Amino acid sequence: MNGGGWGRERTFQIHPPFVMNQRQSNGIEERGNAMRQHYEKIIRDTEQRVQTFLQYQVREEGSFFDGGFMNSDRYADPKATIFYLANLAALYFNPQSRFFRDPSAIGRVRAALDYELRVQRPDGTFDFLDCNFYAAPDTAFYINRLVSMYRVVVKYGNLPEDAWLTEKLYAIIERAGYGMAAGGFHTPNHRWAIAAALSSCYNLTGVAAFREAAAKYLNEGIDCNADGEYAERSAGNYNGVNNEQLIILALETGDDSYLEHVRRNLELSLFYIDPDGSVFTNNSTRQDYGTKKYPESYYYQYLYLAWKCGIPHFAAAAGKIMADLAERGDPAPDCLDWYMLYPELIEYPLPEAALPTEYEAFYPASGIVRVRRGNHSFSLIRGNSRFLYFQVGALSLYLKIGVSYFDQREFRAESIERTTEGYRLTYQARGWYYLPFDEKPATADWWSMDHRLRKKLSGPDLAITVTVKEIAGGIAVRIATSGCDRVPLKIETAFPADAFIQTESFMCTASAGEALTVKRGQLEVTKGLDTILLGPAFANHNFVGGKFGSEARSANHFTVYFTDFSHFDHTLTIREPKND
Repeated sequence: MNGGGWGRERTFQIHPPFVMNQRQSNGIEERGNAMRQHYEKIIRDTEQRVQTFLQYQVREEGSFFDGGFMNSDRYADPKATIFYLANLAALYFNPQSRFFRDPSAIGRVRAALDYELRVQRPDGTFDFLDCNFYAAPDTAFYINRLVSMYRVVVKYGNLPEDAWLTEKLYAIIERAGYGMAAGGFHTPNHRWAIAAALSSCYNLTGVAAFREAAAKYLNEGIDCNADGEYAERSAGNYNGVNNEQLIILALETGDDSYLEHVRRNLELSLFYIDPDGSVFTNNSTRQDYGTKKYPESYYYQYLYLAWKCGIPHFAAAAGKIMADLAERGDPAPDCLDWYMLYPELIEYPLPEAALPTEYEAFYPASGIVRVRRGNHSFSLIRGNSRFLYFQVGALSLYLKIGVSYFDQREFRAESIERTTEGYRLTYQARGWYYLPFDEKPATADWWSMDHRLRKKLSGPDLAITVTVKEIAGGIAVRIATSGCDRVPLKIETAFPADAFIQTESFMCTASAGEALTVKRGQLEVTKGLDTILLGPAFANHNFVGGKFGSEARSANHFTVYFTDFSHFDHTLTIREPKND
């Protein structure tokens, strides 16, 4: 059961400990072994997680679903079962766990594996019951976790009665390899999950077809640009998924060049942490877009690369992620098996926990600017109708510009460039009209005509330029138009629901989906302990709905509109109040 040269068993060289300054060194001595504290928290929180999950295991002897774990929708599911099973198995083989060698625990493991063998399709794939069936990508995610479990069992399961467990796991993994090798995928990140899982399957079984199938995916090249951003730009989810798969690929193939993509992304991710400790997700193209996420999934990735590659500020980031989640009362990341496979991490010396709180990062290839100054941050995004975000503490807003100009509806910056004072975003809305065909068309049916053959009359055009520069406590945003005049435009500012908004003239509690057009004054927006000041307001019309095709205002935010006709040149200041 050894695949040979693709990824033989290897002993990885541990880089020499980095040199810490005196403050960092003293911090470790004062706090004791911080990594051991992390490890102990991970064990305790995994125990709590498993204790909760055990009540969701189906125990109906003779039932097809017996042994399966129910997901949040209360049906037995192969995905939920594998991830819960992996947690339970890690605890069963961990001497510091109260589940260690517990006969009832291993009975639960056996039932869960028997369920997985029943639901595994004849071709070796599994289903993702939400939407994908005979699914090679989802099978890959499951198998990656089962391979990790398999290796924990091999490392710690040294008793004769453990043999059945490796046999069952091996059977599932081998069958899955054939299904993944013959399957396909949907999204960019799926490729690396399949390639990683197939590489593991090859190393365990020696089936050459698994390595050959993995190589076809890897031949496409990794979709991580020079900035460290993956194609899906999913900082709240799939970036971390990609990192995980590339770490597995480095381990399975012996090619550490895969870790360079992970390193670049983790460097980028340091500058995606907002003042409340959450991850900036508003540049994502996936379902994490605009959601509140925290960086727990990056924890062991920062830790592993710090240890493997000797990057001290990654270790500091891992320490801060763990400290922050503990302060929030959140459970530790699900990575106990990682510590058990690499016990060297338990004694790894951590520097003082820290993430950057002062930074300015411009990524031209990715079309994004990220700036943080202590308790406030802002972001500029190319190609996104929500082109500007500003955040104080946990309170954030975004800006849009509604255009309704010929067939264009929203300002989407076509370029972002750095200037001596800040950043400039530009957009050109182009007008046009069809002209009659030069020759009589073959049909009078409008819908059957090939309108691509028509000539167009170009113009007039409307140009919008946004310049952003930093001021004390925030930013000044200048919005200026040129080209066609008399065009009604709207500046749309959206705040979280339940914020409290007031000006010199009114006050109200923000309601989700509702809106106001404000004519004058400075807005003071407060939620919890955080406040944003925005102004001065202006309004010369109330055309805020836009024409058909315009994006609807957010159903989850309260929207404030400022309006005017081109040509205009307005400057808004957005800032926190502490500098008053």
